[in-house]
Amino acid sequence: MGNKVNDKIIRVNMTNLTVTTEEFPADWKFLGGRALSARILLNECDPACDPLGPDNILVLAPGVLSGSSAPTSGRISVGCKSPLTGGIKEANAGGDPGQDLVKLGYRAIVVTGQPADRQKRWGLEVTQSGIKLVPADDYKGMWNYASCKKLFSNYTKTASAISIGPAGEMMLKSASVACTDRDKERRPARHAARGGVGAVMGSKCLKWVLLDAGKLPSIKAADTKAFAKFHKEFSKDYLSTRHAPFQYGTSGVVPIANMMHTFPYKNRTEGRNPEVEKLDGARIVESFKERGGGMHNCMNGCIVKCSNIVHDKDGNYVTSALEFETLTLLGSCCAINNWEDVADLDRLCDELGADTIEIGAAIAILMDSGGMQWGDAEGAKKLLRNEVAKGTELGKLIGNGAVSIGTARKHHRIPVAKGQAMPAWDPRPLKATGVTYATSAMGAESPRR
Repeated sequence: MGNKVNDKIIRVNMTNLTVTTEEFPADWKFLGGRALSARILLNECDPACDPLGPDNILVLAPGVLSGSSAPTSGRISVGCKSPLTGGIKEANAGGDPGQDLVKLGYRAIVVTGQPADRQKRWGLEVTQSGIKLVPADDYKGMWNYASCKKLFSNYTKTASAISIGPAGEMMLKSASVACTDRDKERRPARHAARGGVGAVMGSKCLKWVLLDAGKLPSIKAADTKAFAKFHKEFSKDYLSTRHAPFQYGTSGVVPIANMMHTFPYKNRTEGRNPEVEKLDGARIVESFKERGGGMHNCMNGCIVKCSNIVHDKDGNYVTSALEFETLTLLGSCCAINNWEDVADLDRLCDELGADTIEIGAAIAILMDSGGMQWGDAEGAKKLLRNEVAKGTELGKLIGNGAVSIGTARKHHRIPVAKGQAMPAWDPRPLKATGVTYATSAMGAESPRR
C-alpha cells in the first residue's frame, strides 16, 4: 500500500509488563492474517509448550489489505498454539479493530509471557498518542457487553476494542476473543471463536485491547487509480451476480443444509431436522418488519452486509449475528428448534466469550448422554448462566468443550477432529469436508465470523 512504509509490530511482554515496537520485516510485505500469525508462531513459538503457559504466543494480525478501502478486507486473525487441539491455531473475526490497528500503523500485536500475579488484569491501549499497558482489575470477571460499555465510557466514539469474557479469564478451552461491531453501540458481537484462542489471551491476563484511530484516513494504494478501478469493478460484479444468495446472511443456508443431510440433529444421530422450518433464517428476516433489526456490515468497507441484527418481540436488541453454524450447533444439534431460543443462547455465548460451535456440541453430548432433555432451551440457558459463567464443575466440563464433557460422561459419540468439535457441515455426506477435517492442522474447521 502507498502511505504506510513504516509499518510496525507491537510486542507486549506480559512477564515484565513492557511494550515495544519493531519494524515490520520487508520480506513479510504480503503476509497478513492467518499467514502472518502462522509465520510468527513457526519462527518463535515452541511447539511443545503448554498452550496456557508463558511460552505460548498470542498474535493479533489484520489481513494484508486491512485499513484500506478494499471490499471485505478488514477481518482480524487471532493465532496461537491451541489449548483445544494442541496444534497451531487461527480464528478470525469482523468488526473494526483490524481496520483501526492498521490505520494506526501496526501490522500485528504479538503477546508473550505471563504475569507473576495471575489475579491481576491488564488492558492495552493503542492510540495515536502511543501504546501502553494499563491496570484493568476493575474489569475482572465482567461479561463482554458490560466490559466494553464501561471501557468505551472512558474513550472517544471512534474507539474499537478486542476483549475476552469470563470464559477466557477462566481459561476454558472454548473461549473466544471478541471484537466490537461498527454500529453506534460498538457491541462485542464479532468473535474469533474457534480453538480456545480466548483462553490463551486469558492466560496472559490481558482482558482487553483498546484501539483508537481517531479520524485517520484509510490506507492509500500505491496506484490509486488502478486500485479504485478494480474496487469499483469487483464490487459491481459481486453485487450484481453473487450477492443474492447471501444477502440475508449465512442463516439462509439452513434449508439447503437440511436438504443435503448436513444439518446435524440430536448430536449428529441424524442429518436432517424434522422441524427445520423453525430454524430457517427466513424467520429472522421476517421479524425485521415488526421488531426492527436488519442486515448490516459489521466492519468498515464491507459490501456483503451479511450480519443480521436480531431483536426480540418487544423490539429490544438481542444479538448479532445469528449465523448458520450457531443455528445448527446450539439449535438443531441440541434439538432446540426455535430460532429465538438460539438467539438468546448466542448472546450468552458472546457475553461469556465462548465459541457457539464448541458449546453447542458440548451441550448436545450432555443431552445425548442423558444429562439433559433434548430440546431443553431454558435448561441450556441456565447451564450457561449458572454453571459455565460461575465456573462450576459441570460448567468447566461444558466450557472446555466436546471432548471434555464427552470423556467425563464416558459417552460413545463425541464428534470431533483433533480435539475440536465439528462445525455444521457434517463430513459424512460431504466427503471432501471429511478429508479436510482429518488432514487439517487445525482439526474440524469451517469459516467463522
